[in-house]
Amino acid sequence: LFMSFFLNSPGGRRQMFRAGKTTSGLNTISTSNAKDTIVLVPAIQDQQHFVDIMHRVYIHAKKAVLSTEQPLFESFTQRAFRGEL
Repeated sequence: LFMSFFLNSPGGRRQMFRAGKTTSGLNTISTSNAKDTIVLVPAIQDQQHFVDIMHRVYIHAKKAVLSTEQPLFESFTQRAFRGEL
């Protein structure tokens, strides 16, 4: 989880972009360049704290989606039965 967030961060993407080569319009990165990526590894307590926070964010986001999903589904269903879609 932490590594994914790092690689998608501005700093991680900058490193990958610098190491990437473009061939035929496709960006590629060699295994050796990927191995050369510098990743600061926080202490295990900080990593666990990060995971805990991301878990809470995920739970809240899931609740938010679920709370809006049902009314949206019902709205689409009603519109479909009225022939409005």
